[in-house]
Amino acid sequence: MDAQGAIDATLEAWLPSLVKSNDSLIAALTRLRDFYLAGTPMPGAAPVLADVEAALEQAAKTRRGF
Repeated sequence: MDAQGAIDATLEAWLPSLVKSNDSLIAALTRLRDFYLAGTPMPGAAPVLADVEAALEQAAKTRRGF
C-alpha cells in the first residue's frame, strides 16, 4: 500500500467515530445549555456558558463542512 492509500484508509476508519463523537458532544452541550438557561443563573457561570455556545457554533460549522 502506498502512503496516500494508508492515509486514506486511516481517515476512512477514523472519520466516522469522530463524527459520532462530535454528535454526542453537540447533544450534551445543548442539554447543558438548555438546563442552565431554564434554571437560576449561577454566579461565574457566564464564561462556561460562553464556551458552550462557542463549541456549539464551531460544531455546527464543522458539520456543515461535511
